[in-house]
Amino acid sequence: MRPTLYYRWWWLMRGEHVRYLQEQLTARGFAPGPIDGIFGKKTRDAVLAFQRVNGLLVDGIVGPQTWATLEETYSDGIRYRSFTRILAGKKIQFHLLEMERGRVKVDILGEPRKLQKLSSMAKGYRAAISGMFFYNTAPIGTLLRDGWTWTTEHPNYWTVDLDNWKLYEKGFSAITLLREGVKNCISGQPKLLPSTHRPDSASLEGRGPRCALGWNAGKIFALVADGRSSASAGATFPEMAQVLRELGATYALGLDGGGTAQMIYNGRTVNNPSDGRERPMPMGLGFRLE
Repeated sequence: MRPTLYYRWWWLMRGEHVRYLQEQLTARGFAPGPIDGIFGKKTRDAVLAFQRVNGLLVDGIVGPQTWATLEETYSDGIRYRSFTRILAGKKIQFHLLEMERGRVKVDILGEPRKLQKLSSMAKGYRAAISGMFFYNTAPIGTLLRDGWTWTTEHPNYWTVDLDNWKLYEKGFSAITLLREGVKNCISGQPKLLPSTHRPDSASLEGRGPRCALGWNAGKIFALVADGRSSASAGATFPEMAQVLRELGATYALGLDGGGTAQMIYNGRTVNNPSDGRERPMPMGLGFRLE
């Protein structure tokens, strides 16, 4: 959760969150002065102008509502927002990317058999999320990037064609999908929509940090749930399916979660990874404008 920023204590309000605020204000045409990480008068004036234009309480305080409005403001096909839900009596913090299929390209990030931080893989991308489950350095399931693969195939994983957004049932091998004309795909589990399946491991049936990818005819949804903290209990996969269905997704697939669950937007990790830092992974998904 981002801190509340208030001009009265401007000499205390400095650092990465202020710099991020200044970058976001600048990107939206509200001049905060130098991007120096200091919450000075020009930054406060820019906050006031942003609040006024967006119908918020004009008080110069960058609290939860101003942060939420700032981060969900978009006009180019990629929207980020965070929200809290109470499900089964548990408080869960969700992070959502909502994207227009016709305007956004999804790329598979990473290098074969190499673990990297998502922030390193996602440089130059508007947004990114963690990707497939993995063992050692190999993603589990079927992965194709431009017709090449470096995965450990698994019979219990579903696969999504990232070019045509077709969901393949369990057990499709790379060679079979290549014969189908698929060039770029990833695998995951469990299948969440249109019907929710159980994961193949009992360790995945509980509540925890989760990541999932959903889509319909016009939109792509990337959803991350924070977990393992007092601020967010984590989600079950059926709860991820419920939220994605309510958002309008008709298909959805679970991706790797736990300490790997991560979302990046405009160069910043916007969720709260349960390790307190980035966990290296072999691949992720990057989202860019076509």
